[in-house]
Amino acid sequence: MIIIIHGNDINVSRTELGNYRMKNTDKEIIVLDGNAATETDLIQAFDANSLFEKNKLVILENFICKNKIKNFFVLLKNNPPQNIVIWENKEISKKQYQGIPLES
Repeated sequence: MIIIIHGNDINVSRTELGNYRMKNTDKEIIVLDGNAATETDLIQAFDANSLFEKNKLVILENFICKNKIKNFFVLLKNNPPQNIVIWENKEISKKQYQGIPLES
């Protein structure tokens, strides 16, 4: 499942992200920053097995607006972990995330 949290009010969207994290404390949480993460980091987050055999929650911060990984949408589509949250620090348009395989 992929969830996108975004909006012009950073405090509200950050609080929503924090609430989601609190609801998922039973999962191994991996956080990647779109400003610094590489394609290898992303692949490892998607493919790595948990040390504790927990389900994973991968949080991708600012991956749509600032990420420099050219094939981000392809990697997301071909290697999706079970739980992904994409957090953006501003409002994004549907056009910006139309390549993300969201569930209906």
